[in-house]
Amino acid sequence: MTSHHRRGEPTRDELHHALRASGCSISLDDALKSPALALALKNTAAALSDIKPGRLTISTRIDFQRRAANDDTESDL
Repeated sequence: MTSHHRRGEPTRDELHHALRASGCSISLDDALKSPALALALKNTAAALSDIKPGRLTISTRIDFQRRAANDDTESDL
């Protein structure tokens, strides 16, 4: 077991924060219906809870559709 699972399942607020951080535009309830998204949100919530406030700044938005299409040209990023 990894260290971030020690504290148990994430709260609904933590899952909602993870959903917002992921940039997904669907509702939390719909995201949790998908086993893959539910797992990803739980992992994201756990990772976000391990980050100390002020230690992480995200300065660019990741375009996941471009990444999925292997479009890694930096001219448009």
